[in-house]
Amino acid sequence: MKCGQTFFPDLPNGLMKTDPPIVLAQVPVNVADIKNPIVKVDLSQIVRIEQSGLNFGFSLIFNLVRSKADTSQSIVLNTFVLQTMVSAPVPLSFSSDQPNNYQFCDRPSPSDGTSLLYTFELAEVQLVNTSYTISDVDFSTLISSEIK
Repeated sequence: MKCGQTFFPDLPNGLMKTDPPIVLAQVPVNVADIKNPIVKVDLSQIVRIEQSGLNFGFSLIFNLVRSKADTSQSIVLNTFVLQTMVSAPVPLSFSSDQPNNYQFCDRPSPSDGTSLLYTFELAEVQLVNTSYTISDVDFSTLISSEIK
């Protein structure tokens, strides 16, 4: 098991696909001595949402990215979406904590390299009468070998 490093950057009120993503956590992995590696990636976090008004909502899109540690070559392995939109007949105001747990199994091939970097990033943010924070981020990998 390999624990990752978490970051707590300033979070934007808006982030488009064309903007650079915001790195929330990273974990380096070396699979050089493992035949047919399987990398299980686990991430947990709490997103606190505060909303008010007649119409409110949010969309947060996160990417799990694998890159070769010695190059800038990367691939988005999976995308995780957290979103809601509400139209209320009367103004509302509330906050909620949304615990999230994301898991992904990766089977890197020899062409992917042996020194890999897994990154969890915030890729898009859309807010309507909403604010948010991200806390309690935990990012880790578990490496094993597939038996063939």
